[in-house]
Amino acid sequence: MTAVIGPSTSRQSLVRLAMLAACVVFGAGYWGLDFGDGELKIFGRWDVLAVCTLSALPIAVLIAGQVARQSKVVRGIAGGLSAIAIVLCVYADGDAGALLSASRLSVSAFHGLLAVAATTLVISVLSVVRIGKDRELGLSCSRRVGLLFAVMAVALPSVYTDSVSKTMTNQLNRALSNQRTVKAAAYARKLRHLRPRARIGDVAIATLIESLQSRIADLEAVASRSLSPRSPASSLANRVTALVQLEHLDEALIAIRPLLSGDKFHPASFDFYGLCFQRLGDPGQSLIGYQMAIQFWADQPDSIQKRQSLESAWKGVAFAARQLSNRRMEERAFHELLAVAPAASNHLLLAQCYKEHQKMALAVKHAKQAAAMDPALQPRLEAISASIARDHLGCLGGVK
Repeated sequence: MTAVIGPSTSRQSLVRLAMLAACVVFGAGYWGLDFGDGELKIFGRWDVLAVCTLSALPIAVLIAGQVARQSKVVRGIAGGLSAIAIVLCVYADGDAGALLSASRLSVSAFHGLLAVAATTLVISVLSVVRIGKDRELGLSCSRRVGLLFAVMAVALPSVYTDSVSKTMTNQLNRALSNQRTVKAAAYARKLRHLRPRARIGDVAIATLIESLQSRIADLEAVASRSLSPRSPASSLANRVTALVQLEHLDEALIAIRPLLSGDKFHPASFDFYGLCFQRLGDPGQSLIGYQMAIQFWADQPDSIQKRQSLESAWKGVAFAARQLSNRRMEERAFHELLAVAPAASNHLLLAQCYKEHQKMALAVKHAKQAAAMDPALQPRLEAISASIARDHLGCLGGVK
């Protein structure tokens, strides 16, 4: 059975009212809950707030219609309690985990119910202002439809939040592995709102945030430390490292200049030069930095530092070549990388490269080599094989 809209309110005006309410709730939430850097109090991210608000609209309209039929006293009490509950939720702690058991379902339910309460309150207020005190929302529906709307208000945010949380966990792990401390802290703070009991490795998300904030404070202290022209190269290098990890890339490029040549030359300067331009989105300059690093280390005696530096530089060359759409250079860089560091993870990088270049037989070959060297990578091999089979109708032959 479908919902029925009474003669007191036309379908068009009801839709406009609902969409206006959604805009008011989203706008107020985005403005009032914004922590900066894309982080929202309670909801974590603006897109989660948007999904919760839109999912809450149908049931909120039904609830507002039922409340509108009650006496003024009942309406006043319901509106007041809703407003108090919303304010308490927003200002109590800002973390759903402090209010609930912090399971995935309970946090999503909290987000959904908070959106329903806010949207219902706004619809009720707007209906009085736009429709008039003597007219009501003439909307009714079967219990099944109402139950469906109620489930939708919780289920849709839950599914979306679960997907967002998985993506953010991957982004957080990648930021941590790349020593992007500021980005990692931002991801962790957002993730805490969605999964208050999440663990990254063996570390609780709250503990990780404290550790990252402490690390950022240490980096800022190093970056702000005044250095004289006589300061040793190691002090300058530490400052550059701190600036890069703080994402102050333009400042890092200025600070790195004395380390590129002269009596303060530092071998890591070329790698940081390439990294800064890589993150700034300039693959041409990034490529120059990594090529200078390779040229320098090629003439040095064999050592662990040389192998690690060349591994980093060849990865940088491959990434820059990909950004420049130079496939031949990218493939050569990965082959040079394997010559320096024939690790399973590097075979997997070359496999992914060949897959993107439509060289499927070579992609499978190196994916199998990676899985043979590290059985933990077997799922990645299966994912690549499945992707190739799907994209090429089961033919793994590809162009060589």
